Amino acid sequence: MPRDVSVGIVGAGPMGRLHARTVCALAARGSRFKLSRTLDRHHGRAQSLATEFGGEAASDFDSFVRDVDVAIVAVPTHAHNIISIRLIDHGLDVLVEKPLAENVMEGEALVAATDAAKRILQVGHVEWYNAAWRVPDWHDEFFERIEVDRFQPPSERGNDIDVIQDLMLHDLDWTTRVIDSALVGIKAVGRRGQGGRVEAAEAELRFSDGRVVGLRASRMHTERRREARFYGVNKTAIIDLEDLCSAPFDADSTGTDAGLMNGNDPLESQWVDFIKACRSRVAPINHGRVGLDALRLVERVRDAIAIDAGGSMHDDDSRFGG
Repeated sequence: MPRDVSVGIVGAGPMGRLHARTVCALAARGSRFKLSRTLDRHHGRAQSLATEFGGEAASDFDSFVRDVDVAIVAVPTHAHNIISIRLIDHGLDVLVEKPLAENVMEGEALVAATDAAKRILQVGHVEWYNAAWRVPDWHDEFFERIEVDRFQPPSERGNDIDVIQDLMLHDLDWTTRVIDSALVGIKAVGRRGQGGRVEAAEAELRFSDGRVVGLRASRMHTERRREARFYGVNKTAIIDLEDLCSAPFDADSTGTDAGLMNGNDPLESQWVDFIKACRSRVAPINHGRVGLDALRLVERVRDAIAIDAGGSMHDDDSRFGG
């Protein structure tokens, strides 16, 4: 039986806390890993996390990497690249929160560093593990149009990136990976908030097989909503993406370890997939290049957006049509 995997968390904010809770919950159910180190630029926050969930608060990077096998990076986006590469250079496998990096260039550097060091890099695209997405049967029904709304009121979380990279990224990633057809064009429109970032965006993606995906994301909404709608010739499906009990998690669809998995908790499913990859040395489902592809899609949407242009959509591809 493999020894316990020693886990370190960099970043003791809200996401770091969620990861710590997930690691400890699975460990309490018999999984062979443990929270060993926490690190944050505010040492008191790292200490608080360690006090609540176990392990030790490291005073600096060198003491953090000591006796740690894998690391979770849950710091602000601008630091994802530099911290993840530093951890990888110290021989650790890394699960980095989404987005993979601040931009495509930094994402490419991170993936290259991972390949050179022969380490495991997983990006935290946790929506891939959301069981609610498994309700539509993608094999028996051709859904001509898919629409996803991902709305929430203003908050302090995630404000270092725009709404496309924060919220819409999940749906850009999921739909383009599931639809087995080339993406041939994007139309998009957006609205800036007081801080100058795009806080509300709408994108329409067209695929070579004729399917259309409409995505709407907002951090300026009056309420929180996560809903997907699938329109086919024979049926329509409307899904609450926060209703995690709406469908069983299909372990075969992601290659994760059903024996350790609580199908109703995407964070747990993501974590089990990561640990399985670390032990097998086989890339996880959401490996670094998945995160890099998502960053490229984010940039395509940004390029297509016509800010303050009367609400009209701008086309990023001449093949898109009128």
